[in-house]
Amino acid sequence: MNKIGHRATALLLCVVLLFGLSISAGARENRCIDSYDVKASILGKGKISVEISLTGTEPMQELGAKMIVVNEKQSDGNYKAVYTFTPEKYANLIGKNGSKFSFKSTYQGVSGKQYYITAQLYAKNAKASSTIWAGSQTVKA
Repeated sequence: MNKIGHRATALLLCVVLLFGLSISAGARENRCIDSYDVKASILGKGKISVEISLTGTEPMQELGAKMIVVNEKQSDGNYKAVYTFTPEKYANLIGKNGSKFSFKSTYQGVSGKQYYITAQLYAKNAKASSTIWAGSQTVKA
């Protein structure tokens, strides 16, 4: 094989190796979270129910949400984050030593406005940790 053939083969092997590593990293990213749900629902008079549920692939040291963000539709049609639930404000946002977790709270919005919820879900055990973002459907308060 000539020099060009060796270089082309080496380059191809590098590309294949890097592609394989990226697939493995993506598969590992969610290996602690089995299922999840993020919900926003209307309670009336502008009040919105904020709910998340999360199941680990096995019992986890920590399971819950690093943050939950309430997004409100603005007059220009874009959404803006108007409130954030964090573990610093809500100690029950991350559970300890379990395989199932749920959190429910409310947000007082403005009647007639549209909202949706995004949540950074989190699971950790002795072997690994996973963090994913998930969102709810849009609701009109």
